[in-house]
Amino acid sequence: MDSIFFPIQSSILSPDALLSEIKLNYGLKLLQCRLWSSGLNDVYLLQETTRRYFLRTSHAVRFSKKDYEEELNVMLQLRARGINTCIPVKQLDETYIWEINAPEGKRYAVLFEEVKNDKTVSTYNLGKLAAEIHKASDDVNLIISRQHISYELLISLPLKSIIEAGSMNEMDTQFIVESSTQIWNDLISHIPTTAPYYGYCHGDMHSGNVYSTDGIPQIFDFDCMGIGYRAYDLCVYLWDETTINEEFINSDEWKNYLKGYNEVRILSQAEIIAIPAFAALRQLWFIGLIIGATKINNSWDGLNDNFFKEQLKRYTFWYNKWKNNTVI
Repeated sequence: MDSIFFPIQSSILSPDALLSEIKLNYGLKLLQCRLWSSGLNDVYLLQETTRRYFLRTSHAVRFSKKDYEEELNVMLQLRARGINTCIPVKQLDETYIWEINAPEGKRYAVLFEEVKNDKTVSTYNLGKLAAEIHKASDDVNLIISRQHISYELLISLPLKSIIEAGSMNEMDTQFIVESSTQIWNDLISHIPTTAPYYGYCHGDMHSGNVYSTDGIPQIFDFDCMGIGYRAYDLCVYLWDETTINEEFINSDEWKNYLKGYNEVRILSQAEIIAIPAFAALRQLWFIGLIIGATKINNSWDGLNDNFFKEQLKRYTFWYNKWKNNTVI
């Protein structure tokens, strides 16, 4: 090759180099920087004498700078409406986002204050928080250009990834193709694409993205936000908890989640019936997400028969709940 270095698709940024840059950009007296997690973004933990921060660094191929500017604007507008979101930290030049010229292309970084978590929040408060986010976003008419939570995002792109991976048999693939389209056609015939049923969604409101202090929830990780059906936004919490315990769907905790939501905005019957259907599509989206993440920073070894069998089982669980008209 003519170039000096062989092309790469994802680099790991040096914690020491980031520490030096952050000291200059923010004027913080930081003692340590270490890679905390690597997934859709790389997250670094930064330690000051008495405080901690988290630096989120994007991958080069995912979103543009405009996407991250809009994401920060959403957080700040929601905070202005009394919603507890994570708190971004300004640089010395009063901006939030800084660019990193990585070997694979431009990456973007934002520093956040640590979100404390004493795990005292109730599902009632979480449901109420979800409704408050939806109501506040409708009140200010949040406009974002990021891809909508649509048929393409939830069905077309995941199916394309599954087919390209080539690890699911033809019969199972055909079942997902037909059943997911059947679900979507039913959803769009029963739920309007107008507020309050449709609008801004956080897109990833599971318990791992909501921490609490003294019972007060605080939400972070707006990476999956978009315009879509609010019933989808609600299904995420149920989908995530039921992955661990299938009986969660019948639990008082889930009933309290819906009670908290209804305290702020009453769900329609069509939305309640649609939640299992959206959970099936969330599972399909998740399969595509894992395949995509594997392309960036993991080996393909984990995408074996057992992986696809387990994912198909979870998808079928939700499909049957919807097919049997399970009201939750």
